[in-house]
Amino acid sequence: SPEVAQRCVAMALAWAQKHAEQEGRNLAMTALLGTVGCSVIQNHLEQSSNSVDVKPAYARAHWREIPRENWETGSQAVWDETVRSKQPLILTDSKIVDWRRYNSYSGGVLETSMAGRDVFVKMSPNARFRPWNLRDDNQLFYQKGYEYDPPCKTVKMKYEEFLEIQKRNETDVPPPGNKKPWTEQRVYLQHEIEGLDCFLMQDAQTWNWEWLMRNVACHGWGLPKDSKLWIGSKGSETPLHFDQSENVYVQLRGRKRVILFPAIDYLKLYLFPVGHPCDRHCMVNVPCNNDELFPLFASAQGFYTVLNPGDCLYIPYGWFHYFCNEDSGSASLNFWSQKAEPKPTLVGGKLVLDDEHVVLVYRNLERMCVNTMVQIGYKPHEMMPRFVAALRKPNSDDAESEHVISQLITLLNCTNKPPEQH
Repeated sequence: SPEVAQRCVAMALAWAQKHAEQEGRNLAMTALLGTVGCSVIQNHLEQSSNSVDVKPAYARAHWREIPRENWETGSQAVWDETVRSKQPLILTDSKIVDWRRYNSYSGGVLETSMAGRDVFVKMSPNARFRPWNLRDDNQLFYQKGYEYDPPCKTVKMKYEEFLEIQKRNETDVPPPGNKKPWTEQRVYLQHEIEGLDCFLMQDAQTWNWEWLMRNVACHGWGLPKDSKLWIGSKGSETPLHFDQSENVYVQLRGRKRVILFPAIDYLKLYLFPVGHPCDRHCMVNVPCNNDELFPLFASAQGFYTVLNPGDCLYIPYGWFHYFCNEDSGSASLNFWSQKAEPKPTLVGGKLVLDDEHVVLVYRNLERMCVNTMVQIGYKPHEMMPRFVAALRKPNSDDAESEHVISQLITLLNCTNKPPEQH
């Protein structure tokens, strides 16, 4: 309890002062150590007084908790086997980054290194920070006249301005999954590490790159290609999506709720079409999904956890993830690496597709359909509803849709999947 913890602090300080006097030590140092100890315990008390259940109230009965291993006592073999099997895992009290240096809410590494600097911040009217892309050459929907209103925007501001808005956000936190505009714009700092010059870049030299590079050697990953710092208001959400990279995610400060789904649940999570500005993102709303609109989501296999400072989460390539900050100022750091090249398996002269290959086939087939729509002179956002209707009605009289479907069937026949699985 807070009372017991405060008595422990008082007893520890009294003991330290007594021994400092006996040994002639500098009492100022004793006071400094006491201040640091009080600060750490105060942060712990604030989090303890606002405890959260690891299993969220909206979890389905068949969802499972993400397993944990301690960095020191856990076996490296367990990590390696988990990575090979493409399953998530949490390493507690990890040593990739000295997270204790970043755990303070005042005067720590983050505050001293970013003070007075420009940072890139996402702003959202409702705490849902869904990324979008209108610049990629593959954004065929937008290029062909699809009007898209971005759900959030990126703003460059001073770090102190970000902290000021974040503090105001603490007083009125929207519920998980809220889509309606809230009382004030919410903020979420999402900044590439290479853009944070001076102290943080120097600090990065102390990170455990040897351990990260070991995954490159043992598992065929590419070199860590990107690293990003995330600091957000309480209640800030990253809606469900997947990355085309291996992801090592370290919690530095505060707590963060995580929900994962395996890549093979691709068809149950209702993604925006390939070529849409929100490609790779899902239309389902994890905390409060509309099961009538998205019925297959009910059978998707969820995995849940709440990350604490020092936790390192492995998110396999292609796995879907949803994040929600449980504390204001929650800070995380992640490392993305290219996945190992998939190796096709042949059984009896036939290609056998694993989950990763199946998802790649789904996406490539969808991309082919969208490209074909454009080639025959139609706008994807207008043609897609016709195409879906034709798929659901055998022998449709929609000639343009039937042209796309014929190409689709030809490619599906090459996957060695039975027709009922097409």
